[in-house]
Amino acid sequence: MTAPALTRIVATFYAPDGSRLSGSVSARPSSAFTTPDGYEVLQQNITSEIVDGELDISLVPNAGSTPAGTAYAVFYTFAVASFVERWIVPQTPNPCSLEDVVQ
Repeated sequence: MTAPALTRIVATFYAPDGSRLSGSVSARPSSAFTTPDGYEVLQQNITSEIVDGELDISLVPNAGSTPAGTAYAVFYTFAVASFVERWIVPQTPNPCSLEDVVQ
């Protein structure tokens, strides 16, 4: 079996003064899941750096996966703030924006 397809999530982050933020993002599935096309994905952290405001991370889509309701917990860390989001990653569009994944 080949590797599962990935969906790219891209975004740009700005500070209130308009400067671009740098930091990191870590995504972790809420549980192991099986994709609609039969790939088993383990529960582990995927980490990516946000450099000069640019987020570019690729994840196995979890939309339509089993068990139902599986989501990625996404932890952002910047020098000025930290926050968490819940993502459902679709197969399309690819690449997609935060508007496509944030729940």
